[in-house]
Amino acid sequence: FNKKESDNDDDNIDEIEDKEMIITVTNTGYIKSISSDVYSSQSRGGKGVKGVDNNNIDIITQLITANKRSLLLCFGSDGRMYKLPVADINESNSRTAKGQYLNAILEANGEVKIVAIIEVDRKDKNTGSVLIFTRTGGVKRIKTEDLMTNRKSVIAIKLKDDEDVVNAIYDKTGQGKSFIATN
Repeated sequence: FNKKESDNDDDNIDEIEDKEMIITVTNTGYIKSISSDVYSSQSRGGKGVKGVDNNNIDIITQLITANKRSLLLCFGSDGRMYKLPVADINESNSRTAKGQYLNAILEANGEVKIVAIIEVDRKDKNTGSVLIFTRTGGVKRIKTEDLMTNRKSVIAIKLKDDEDVVNAIYDKTGQGKSFIATN
């Protein structure tokens, strides 16, 4: 085991800065974390500021506001859930920086596509549930607390050979009162 995998998630929580972060994920699989202080409000009629480098083809596919003490639950097309503490994402000072390759941080196979990222506050990690959806119409509900092991990744859903995970959503109440729409 390396030290990160065997440590309890909450052991060093007080050592992590209590800070709001903006996390972006791109279509090519890059993730970056920027302090929310880097972004500022725009006056009426303003032209805004550059948030990404236009020379790259990357498109932001997910934008998450999370505390640096939170956890990201990353669901892969392979049926695994990869746990990523927000504090483990290198903080960038530039809005136009590319970031890090997400699969490398998660130690996931390069062919695995991360299909959903769910932010969970460590204080709420024992509440709610996650609904996982497969391409062939399968649905699995799993309690969030069952995903919170000391391991960096767990098998969230067992898949048949012709299946893959296409999405996952967080039901904070855990009572199954989620609305799902597809196109």
